[in-house]
Amino acid sequence: MSAKYHSTNKEFLLELIQHFPASFTIKDIEDSLSEHNISISTSTIYRIFDDFLADGIVSKNLGENSTAIFRYLEPCTKKDHGYLECIKCHHVFHIDCDHISKLSRHLSKEHNFQIVNSNLTISGICADCQEQA
Repeated sequence: MSAKYHSTNKEFLLELIQHFPASFTIKDIEDSLSEHNISISTSTIYRIFDDFLADGIVSKNLGENSTAIFRYLEPCTKKDHGYLECIKCHHVFHIDCDHISKLSRHLSKEHNFQIVNSNLTISGICADCQEQA
């Protein structure tokens, strides 16, 4: 976690998002907090999520109506790693694969793009959901 500051709210939100089954919005966070009778201001949640983004704890994409959609990222010590997200069950699988490093080297060499940290996410259908089809 970021060295900026350490707080009970940050610890609680980290614990909360680790148990979310898939992608989520700030509204989902607020609804969950409300269900537990916990009050954290929206601005504080956004401030903490800015830290989570900077620290690589969550990823952020824009959904419908430009709504920020977050996803908890399983911790990894490798520079190049990735995630596979099932579009049916929304489960996210963390992968450490040498091919991601090869892709990073290719992008750097052939496209003159310096990779700082690659958190590649590929969407598809997981094996369990393929079997159910």
